Amino acid sequence: MKDIDELLNKTLAANDKVNENLKESILARASKYEKTKAQTVPFVSFQFRISLALAILLILSAAAFAVWKIRTSREVAEHFDDKTLATAFDNENAWIGNEVQEYGGYKVSLIGLVSGKEISDHLVTSDGNVIGEGSYAVVTIEHSDGTPMPDTLDDSYDNEMFLVSPYIEGLAPQWFNIFSFGGGGYSAFVENGIQYRLVHMANIEPFADRTIYLGVSDGVFFNRDAYRFDEQSGKISRNEDYIGLNALFILPIDPQKSDTQRAKELLYKADPIKASEILDKMDVK
Repeated sequence: MKDIDELLNKTLAANDKVNENLKESILARASKYEKTKAQTVPFVSFQFRISLALAILLILSAAAFAVWKIRTSREVAEHFDDKTLATAFDNENAWIGNEVQEYGGYKVSLIGLVSGKEISDHLVTSDGNVIGEGSYAVVTIEHSDGTPMPDTLDDSYDNEMFLVSPYIEGLAPQWFNIFSFGGGGYSAFVENGIQYRLVHMANIEPFADRTIYLGVSDGVFFNRDAYRFDEQSGKISRNEDYIGLNALFILPIDPQKSDTQRAKELLYKADPIKASEILDKMDVK
């Protein structure tokens, strides 16, 4: 019995996240069962030890997974009491995945993306007008070394600020980003040391005939040092020499959802002068 006790104690001690009641229950049942087996069928003791060890590992793996399981896009929307958006994330038009990038001491995951009209219970306003359509992205941000991210209520929360913003191929990101098109913002919470962000932005589907990116970088404003913009090709890329966080995802949006007229309207709303220059170069009127 001593070897089982040692195995249990070592294995359980390595899993701080496992509920104490679960630990006590496993130990109690193992002790009771071992005594019974010793009295009736002594020759299976070794097999029992092996089986018990495997069972414990399976239980602990399942318990650890339950604790550390990343929330889904739907669950994040439900956390903010947005039932309409939660349902939208279950829609066939939503993209659900878990693409991970790791830079500058942070691990960032793009969990989900959905766009549409009036798909949220909390529609935002701009200049007094309700913005009925938009795109919503769910991302997680965590420290690469496992150190917990500061809670949103902690004084240290503002010490680590991030910008999550869409960028469009052919449009200089310093001029055209989440702030440019209006209606941008985010809600956040921290759970198990992981920061979850539900990001709202203007509907980016009208630009779907181009590559659409989602950047996650350190700081609260666009950082020119974090990304590169090729004026000739219009491509946007990470600055490989940047030592901070500059994740850059390519958003999986169906090109057939592009809308040239709506895209022009968004461009003019963002910056009329630069929009005219861009459209003139593209020979789009």
